[in-house]
Amino acid sequence: MKFLPILGSFAVAFSTAATDASRERIDAMIDELKRCPAVEGADEVLYPGELEGRREAAARAEGVELPVASEKELARAAEMTGVGDNNGLYCL
Repeated sequence: MKFLPILGSFAVAFSTAATDASRERIDAMIDELKRCPAVEGADEVLYPGELEGRREAAARAEGVELPVASEKELARAAEMTGVGDNNGLYCL
């Protein structure tokens, strides 16, 4: 089995109870990271969780398209539980 070296990786952990001073340091670190040149074939340097955060924001703003099979299952579950159809939106 051949192992390839991991190149261009960065890992860091931050307390979720960050103070204003530590938040400034974290923001400065992210700014410095974002100024690094991207590797060939990439548009930009991303920090851990950045892409997921963008996708979550887009999903919250635009919604998530469900496969037809999932929509049918939701409609069936709504009917079974008495949750009404609100123009295709099923709310519990």
